[in-house]
Amino acid sequence: MTVLDCGTGEGTTIIPILQKLGMQSGFGIDSSISRVLWAQRNAASAGINLNLAVSDLGQLPLNDNAVDVVVTVHALEPNHGREGELIRELGRVARRFMFLIEPDFEKASKRQKERMMKLGYLED
Repeated sequence: MTVLDCGTGEGTTIIPILQKLGMQSGFGIDSSISRVLWAQRNAASAGINLNLAVSDLGQLPLNDNAVDVVVTVHALEPNHGREGELIRELGRVARRFMFLIEPDFEKASKRQKERMMKLGYLED
């Protein structure tokens, strides 16, 4: 099984997932080179072979159906207006599953909604 973490940041989500699944390798994409470099260090410290790339989520450098599982954790939220485009792109590379862990605007408190709107986060 192959797992891709989109918006991987420092790898703090994908590394424990891979460890829990007993996997020694995975993939991560982030738009920030500095965060990818931290992910590389964190993965090496954990003994995980994390194949990393810097990329926009709307143009993933992978073939169709390239990975079994695509995961996002708060990676779509700051892309208000691009939701459809990004989800289509994630679906293009996902062979089997997508797990999109994002904030729920509809169930958020008034204060949370105000913050999400201010930052341009997803609303629907």
